[in-house]
Amino acid sequence: MIKKTITAALAAALLGLQLAGCGNEISQGENTDLPRETSSQLSESSESKSESAAEVSVNEYNVTVKVGQEYTADKLCGLVFTSSGSKQSYEDGSSVKLFDKTGKEKISIVHEDMNGIKSVIVLIVNVKDDIAPTFEGVKDITINQGETAELKKGVTVKDNYDKEIDFIVEFDPDDKDHSSVGKHNITYKAKDSAGNTAAVKAVLEIKAVTTTAKTTTKVTTQATRKPAPSPTPAPAPAPAPTPVITPLPSPKPAASSSSNVKFYQDKMVVAGDSIAFGFCSYGFIPYEHNLAQGSLAMRNYKEYGWFNVNGSQMRIMNAIYTVKPKLLYVSMGMNDVNITNAQTYANNYVNFIKEVRSRLPGCIIVAANITPIASTSNFTNINNIINCNNAMIKAVTALGDPNTILFDAYTVVSGGGKYMSSGYSAGDGIHLSRTVYPKLLNALAIRLDQYDVRSRL
Repeated sequence: MIKKTITAALAAALLGLQLAGCGNEISQGENTDLPRETSSQLSESSESKSESAAEVSVNEYNVTVKVGQEYTADKLCGLVFTSSGSKQSYEDGSSVKLFDKTGKEKISIVHEDMNGIKSVIVLIVNVKDDIAPTFEGVKDITINQGETAELKKGVTVKDNYDKEIDFIVEFDPDDKDHSSVGKHNITYKAKDSAGNTAAVKAVLEIKAVTTTAKTTTKVTTQATRKPAPSPTPAPAPAPAPTPVITPLPSPKPAASSSSNVKFYQDKMVVAGDSIAFGFCSYGFIPYEHNLAQGSLAMRNYKEYGWFNVNGSQMRIMNAIYTVKPKLLYVSMGMNDVNITNAQTYANNYVNFIKEVRSRLPGCIIVAANITPIASTSNFTNINNIINCNNAMIKAVTALGDPNTILFDAYTVVSGGGKYMSSGYSAGDGIHLSRTVYPKLLNALAIRLDQYDVRSRL
């Protein structure tokens, strides 16, 4: 029995020397030089405890692995000590373990040395993810001034652990006008759940559009003839009388509902982008009252988009003048938020109102703000929309147009929150489902009633 006890103690000492000399980062308490054994006292007066210590001792160590890696018991123990001549096996009988989740996991391993002495090694495995996401499809983009830059088109981001990764696109903080001609530095950024970040830079180049007027000279060759007498100049037309604009009355308190929804719906002409086009596409206004289409924006309405009015193709401002609406609902901005800063957007919005007013002095203009995106959408940062809306409201209020009414479409769609209300999305987190437009019409009617607009139409 004494011989067996000495053998057990020697085996434990040898294991401790192996662990102390392997040079790996391990931790088992204050003493990192010797293994901690649950049965370290061997005596002849306690034979059963001595025999148990000879066959099984328990040691705990910390070890770090990367998520997604597989380890046999030998490979995992090799991170802690040199296992030459010994055998390792997982206590639960597994031949290999895949560490596919981050966090800490306790693993028990049976260690058998060359003398057949067994001990239990408990590894506290810290599974970490230190690999950053990777971008694919990022490239420099070139567009003409007035076109929409689709910064996220064709760009994807992948991660070794997270299945889905969102990403954002940022301009340099010092780049105040993202729609100006020239080169703009952009950065694609992503962050996984472990905090690993990735950033890839690219360049957005906006080229100036040069329009060259073509003149056609008509040359007629014929027999010499006497020049026609100069025509008598027509008298100059009398100057058009300055229109008298009757301002809207001061607003009354808002009611909870309106009986004039259908009346305003039939009178209203809608000008704007694809979100505004929803009024027409879902059948809430007739086609001839629609002056909205996808990709139209406050920054490009002068040179982008064609509308068929009375058989002629024309830009939106000429189309508005041709249709001559008495009630015009304006809603544009979703195609501005990723390209134009908030103040530029607000200035463009005011210029749009001024141009309509110069052509149609008596038109009642509804200036609607940008609707929110869903919280799951990565089209833009919701704060970009909020900043643009705040700047627009301030600028339109300062304009002091007596026949322009601000309409808070954002709050109708968000339900008073920050993002688009649940169930309001048409599927992409940007456009609106059919059920939202009656809510907008009802809120708009309540707003127009505050100014007694029906009496002016």
